[in-house]
Amino acid sequence: MIPYAWTIEANGRQPLQRVTTIEEMHDVLRVLDLPGVVPPDCVTWDAWNGARGRYTHDCGGDDEWSVSWTRVGGPGT
Repeated sequence: MIPYAWTIEANGRQPLQRVTTIEEMHDVLRVLDLPGVVPPDCVTWDAWNGARGRYTHDCGGDDEWSVSWTRVGGPGT
């Protein structure tokens, strides 16, 4: 499994930073119960093809939250 450094930021919450697999990040997204969360697989659908990515929900709105990730191991790093 390829490790990724990732950060989840949401209004009214402390940023959450971890280094895990994408699958483990999906588990965290499911548990956090963020507003308007789409299936985690949709949030990171392109993680398998690139070394980094970002998803932002409700940009500029009251329910804004984001997740960003960067591959820290595996092929091409």
